[in-house]
Amino acid sequence: MTSLAPGQYLIRAVSQKDPSSDLFATHQGPGNQVEVAPKGSGQVWEVTPASDQGGHNIRPIELNNLDSAYLRNMMNGTVILGDRQFLRVNAQDGYYTIWGPYRGGTYGAPDWIGVVDGKLVQRTQHDPPPSLDSYLWEFIPA
Repeated sequence: MTSLAPGQYLIRAVSQKDPSSDLFATHQGPGNQVEVAPKGSGQVWEVTPASDQGGHNIRPIELNNLDSAYLRNMMNGTVILGDRQFLRVNAQDGYYTIWGPYRGGTYGAPDWIGVVDGKLVQRTQHDPPPSLDSYLWEFIPA
């Protein structure tokens, strides 16, 4: 598996307990926490490279004209739609991981973006924490 190509995708959470689960990243509009839900509306995401930053920008296709509708992690541990933030999307075990930008303070560890109780959250550690229900993602062309 290579780097993720630009395009439109459904982003499926791959649960460690149930790898065949059908839960997809689902937005609730700008400023709101992103959740996972069964296949439905609000789930097609546009992925574009942020080559100047070495990552990707991810946002819902129906909100692609808003500058405040990008997937981003927040300091309080939530993942929302907000201002543009590059995310690292890396191949792992046949799927992908999503990390926020590296930050100082915690040994330069990345912020893993994963799922806890049906909501997207971030956890800062060198390895994905066991507290995440899922941290692997499948990008399915829409």
